[in-house]
Amino acid sequence: MTREKKPTIVAIGEVLWDCFPDRKLLGGAPYNLAYIARQIGAETVMVSRVGEDTDGRAILEAMSAKAMDRRFIQRDREHATGTVQVRLSAGGIPDFTIMPDVAYDFIEWSEPMAELAGRCDAICFGSLCQRNAVSRATILRMVESAGHALRVFDINLRQAFYSKEILAAGLQRAQVVKMNDGEVETLKKLFPAEFRGGEAGFMKAFDIELLAITRGADGCTLCRGAERVDVSGVKVDVCDTVGSGDAFTASLVLSCLRKMPLHEIGAEANLWGAYVATQCGGTPTVDPRAIEALRARM
Repeated sequence: MTREKKPTIVAIGEVLWDCFPDRKLLGGAPYNLAYIARQIGAETVMVSRVGEDTDGRAILEAMSAKAMDRRFIQRDREHATGTVQVRLSAGGIPDFTIMPDVAYDFIEWSEPMAELAGRCDAICFGSLCQRNAVSRATILRMVESAGHALRVFDINLRQAFYSKEILAAGLQRAQVVKMNDGEVETLKKLFPAEFRGGEAGFMKAFDIELLAITRGADGCTLCRGAERVDVSGVKVDVCDTVGSGDAFTASLVLSCLRKMPLHEIGAEANLWGAYVATQCGGTPTVDPRAIEALRARM
């Protein structure tokens, strides 16, 4: 009996330290996604850049400890490792202060990245790491090199680190797009003509195959072709919501690769987003018993 081959998911973008008032946790939306996707059942590869500093060395050590592939983590002698100051509301909702001009803004292209892109099953990228022209060019080149891979754009609008041009470039290259309901309202203002026909018009304008809109505790909406489903969320006691959306995307990608029905894709993604919300930070140690307990409540 042969074991099913695990799909290879590449995440390119920021890896950094989320600095809470009382602790530092490894994070960055693409890294959170790669970490959770590995827990769910994928082979994952993170492409990023860290500084030649204490924080950078700590990231590499932490990745090794968690058995994360670090072969495509570049080292930067001129720029510091990325950090984010995180403040939480009473309900665990984070407010981020993101440091500019850090190592992940300067991800350089290399030929091995083309080989990696050509053999992966999915490539995932976001908007934050495209704030600098160096990383933006590398990210777009890697996405364009991805051959038959599923191309996934996980929009993360942070501070003022995005523009209509950056978002349009990502949308034009993606097959799957994920955003939250607040980000939808921002995109409606940036792309009024494309949204004139609602979500269907937006998807047609950018040739998007699947659009996922998250609504926090209220679940999600998934649109694919003429099919649309609204999937209820899983009610949990929240520690914080850092990385919850990234876990949702990780599950979404894997379920798409497994060609699951649309409602099941949404339910499973909601489950993983809810689980991470019960934990502190975006890269918790996954407890299979807690996952099954949540699944039993669905």
